[in-house]
Amino acid sequence: MRIRHLLPATYLLMAALTGLFALTGWAISEQVRRSVDTLVSRDVAIERSAAALSGAIDAVSGHLASVLTRVDGPDEGRAGAVAAFEAIETHAGALRALGADRDAPSALSSELQAGLGAALRGRDRIVAALERPGADLHQPLTEWVRDIRPLQDSLRLLRATFAARVRAGQADAERWIAGGVWIAMAALVTCIGIGAGGTVFVVRHVARPLDSGTRILRKLAAGRRDLVIQVPDRQDEIGALFATFAGYQESLRQGEALALEAAAHRLRLDTALNNMSHGLAMFGADGGLILCNEIYAGMYALPPALTAPGTTLDAILEHRVRTGCGPLDPDRFNHDHVSRALAGEPSRYTLELRDGRIIKISHQPMTGGGWVATHEDVTQAQRAEARISHMARHDALTDLPNRVRFREALADALRRAGRDEAVAVLCLDLDRFKSVNDSLGHPVGDGLLALVAERLRACVREPDLVARLGGDEFAVVQAGVAQPGGARRLARQIIEALSAPYEVAGHQIVVGASAGVAVSPGDGNDPDQLLRNADMALHRAKAEERGGYHFFEARMDAAMQARRVLEVDLRQALAQGEFVLHYQPFVNVRSGTVTGFEALLRWRHPERGMISPAEFIPLAEEIGLIVPIGEWVLRQACADAAAWPAPIGVAVNLSPVQVRSRHLVTAVFSALAASHLPASRLELEITEAVMLDDTESTLATLHQLRALGARISMDDFGTGYSSLSYLRRFPFDKIKIDQSFIRDLPARDDSVAIVRAVAGLGHSLGMTTTAEGVETVEQLASLEREGCKEVQGYLFARPLPLSELQPFLDPGQRLQVA
Repeated sequence: MRIRHLLPATYLLMAALTGLFALTGWAISEQVRRSVDTLVSRDVAIERSAAALSGAIDAVSGHLASVLTRVDGPDEGRAGAVAAFEAIETHAGALRALGADRDAPSALSSELQAGLGAALRGRDRIVAALERPGADLHQPLTEWVRDIRPLQDSLRLLRATFAARVRAGQADAERWIAGGVWIAMAALVTCIGIGAGGTVFVVRHVARPLDSGTRILRKLAAGRRDLVIQVPDRQDEIGALFATFAGYQESLRQGEALALEAAAHRLRLDTALNNMSHGLAMFGADGGLILCNEIYAGMYALPPALTAPGTTLDAILEHRVRTGCGPLDPDRFNHDHVSRALAGEPSRYTLELRDGRIIKISHQPMTGGGWVATHEDVTQAQRAEARISHMARHDALTDLPNRVRFREALADALRRAGRDEAVAVLCLDLDRFKSVNDSLGHPVGDGLLALVAERLRACVREPDLVARLGGDEFAVVQAGVAQPGGARRLARQIIEALSAPYEVAGHQIVVGASAGVAVSPGDGNDPDQLLRNADMALHRAKAEERGGYHFFEARMDAAMQARRVLEVDLRQALAQGEFVLHYQPFVNVRSGTVTGFEALLRWRHPERGMISPAEFIPLAEEIGLIVPIGEWVLRQACADAAAWPAPIGVAVNLSPVQVRSRHLVTAVFSALAASHLPASRLELEITEAVMLDDTESTLATLHQLRALGARISMDDFGTGYSSLSYLRRFPFDKIKIDQSFIRDLPARDDSVAIVRAVAGLGHSLGMTTTAEGVETVEQLASLEREGCKEVQGYLFARPLPLSELQPFLDPGQRLQVA
């Protein structure tokens, strides 16, 4: 039975039992009440009637006694007696009536009847005697008293009997009432028991579970999810209720887990949205905002009210137009782009805003209508891209187009040129720029290049293009002008403009310029070919005379091809052992003895024979082979000199590229160690060009070489701009006077004066002075007169192979002129 059925049944049962016991108690009480009322009332009436009768008899006796004793008058006594007798008759009649229905003992009834009859008969005699005046009342009264004595005894017995019956009836009534009370108490106890049992049942099986369920619900409502809900093994509502509680708890757990997961997803979504580099907005099919990220809101300065879901796109656009960050043409924007988004069409476009920003926008439709819009502020990116594009195609120092832009412009000019039109390319190079740059510093050199760029811009027309190809090399594209006359005039104009003095950082600088010219279509129709031919013409111009220009000639290309072949062969020469050393002696001017030899590199080509150093040394420096070749020269020269008699030493020329190498000191040390040549017999010759390049680093390298014990000499002294400053900064062991000053001795006085000054300077500084290129006896005599200590040249010997040096190795032998 289910609780919803059990509880009403229990309450109905309790009500029925309670009513039953109440009805039973009432019936018993009513029956007792009626029985007691019936019995007691009659017995009481008989007893009262007997008492009244006995009283009446006593009254008669009293009146008669008063008459006899004459207390009362005859009339008064007679009247009282008559009245008392009437009362006796009345009470006797009543007693007979009551006694007729009673179950009295027959003897008592007969005695009572006899006594009543005797009393009534004696009444008549007494009343008759009283009516006779003077009658003797004593006799009748005595007889009457005698006759009524049995009656009085019967009345006393009757009264006692019925008093006992009244008491017995009352006792029975009390017992019946007590029984009713006990029945009522039993009903009450039964009801209490049933009620208590029902209460216990309800408390144990209903109230307590419900209270427990209430506490569980309160705890669940308070957030407790760790409760252990015991589901009772019951098939009623309580069991179903607790099962529901457990299911509710699990649902809460799952719901909260889903809520936490949803919150985490939401947080991740918000984090992802707000950490996007793009603004993102999602609109519904009606054009209402669904969501947007902070980037989107900040991009257009949207207040919180306009980022709430449901905000229309029109409201957002109105705000953007009002705040100055809307499209330049809102109507066209709505027509071209918003209408497409509302129609569910994807689109990508770039929009320029009124505030100057550039926004890249993408619209992607969503299933069911609406679209997702991404907004990317590409203003800086496009500006940066423009700057990068500009930087990629322009020189950072001069802002002139660079080689890439020059090639593009040249290709465009060649495409635009008709069949009979020519395009000229001029390659330009500054003369002596490296010396200026190295002597005065890179900032001054950069300033000079900027001024050169300005002058070049001033020389060309608007359609022409000036570019800086790198370093001090520039190029010009000239189109729309009759050629070659236009290129010739432009080359002269540029050379003249660039040769004028410059004022840079307080320095007045004079540099020249050389130019090479190539003209299409005769010199080529390809941009690379045309530029290459102009570059070859530039090299020819610089080789022939600086400060001039030269047009490309076909034979120049053949020379370039020969150079490429030479480069290939040069890369193999070292590995093939094709290099050899020749030696030219240094001769003491006064003694005529040999003091040492200069090692001079020679290349014995297997096909071309002996190749001049002037042809391959610059190429080796240009392609980076001079370092390994120079290390081979050091090792070979030290090994050869180690076999010579002391103190004859060997001088080795160092290229500027070698000096810049971090491995030079190690290479020198290794060569000395391998050959066991004393470092004092090794002389390292450097040119002024070495000192011009990164002077501090060069000085540090020279000091390290000096620390090894090697001697350091300056070659070609006097040909640069800062020779004297270098002598002050580093104590060279020898100064070699360039042969350009020796060639005119003794004819030119200025050459004599220069030799005299250098020789005197060397003597003052404790440096040996050596004259290069001595070829005549007159030159030797002049050098001796001016104080030069050492000479070198064809006058004594040409550079010789090692096998021919033996005649020069006798330390005491005076060398004869050749």
